[in-house]
Amino acid sequence: RCDAWKKGYKGGQPDIIIENPMGKYKGFAIEFKSPKGTGGASEKQVLWFHKLMKIGYMVMVSDDLVKTCIRINEYFALKKVAKKVTVNNTQCAVRLYRPRFSSDKTQLNLRYLTSRMEDKPEQTQVVTSEKKKDPKRVAAGKRLAAISKIAKERKKKLAEPEESSSNNIIAYVGVAIALISLVLAFNQHQRETKKPEPKYIPETVEVTRKADESRLDSLE
Repeated sequence: RCDAWKKGYKGGQPDIIIENPMGKYKGFAIEFKSPKGTGGASEKQVLWFHKLMKIGYMVMVSDDLVKTCIRINEYFALKKVAKKVTVNNTQCAVRLYRPRFSSDKTQLNLRYLTSRMEDKPEQTQVVTSEKKKDPKRVAAGKRLAAISKIAKERKKKLAEPEESSSNNIIAYVGVAIALISLVLAFNQHQRETKKPEPKYIPETVEVTRKADESRLDSLE
């Protein structure tokens, strides 16, 4: 958190200043705004941002905690600039040094060291800051951690759809092939079990009619 108020500055300082240099930036300054407010920065805040940008800081004014967490992750993903090391060409004489004693003869006085450590036991630092005990600040920190976790999960889900869509297509093709094979098998079974229809053979019937001789005589 920005501690500019301790150094005598009055108002305008950003809520958070990250001092880790990443990429071409020396740090990252963030000003939080309430979603219910105007979202604009005051004159003093604008003055602070201009000064920070001049010395190489990235600045951000945001009323969305999720976008802020994503931007912070992107900031820390930037590649660090390699520092140029200047080497002075100096000439020096090299001498080899060999100790005159052997390591077997030199033994550490462990009893003395342990007694010295017992004289000064490890001290635990007690937090007396009222700000860190404030329940509102603790709750806000937990919310920010939960939001950052949600943002990471959202990034993972955005990277997954291509694989899931290809898997769905493969599944659909497999189901279609299975259905087609079932239909073909059913048709084959129907053909094998179907009884052949009897062939219709037309029968020719000869009708003979005896002519009446009397009528034939009359016709003649």
